Amino acid sequence: MAIFAITFRIHDDETYHARWSSVVEAIRQETTSEYWEEPTSFALIESGKTSAEVADSINNNSKLAPARDLLVVINLSVTKGHRALGVIHDNDFQKLMAKRS
Repeated sequence: MAIFAITFRIHDDETYHARWSSVVEAIRQETTSEYWEEPTSFALIESGKTSAEVADSINNNSKLAPARDLLVVINLSVTKGHRALGVIHDNDFQKLMAKRS
């Protein structure tokens, strides 16, 4: 089992609320135990999956629109596990993830 930090950004349009709610519900379905989601658009969960599997499952089980939204899943239990789906406007995220040791 691993602990994952998950954050997301939903593009503000007429389907924002439905997409946001569906992503939150998909995140809740991914956890194998408790989850923490007090901050807006951020959660901590526990799962036996990889970062890519968690991200893909959230994407497949929600109304996330990767062409305009963003989902980031970071495995906090290992140094190299992360996955980003969607629109990232600068390269700093990938640069910072590459520096994890």
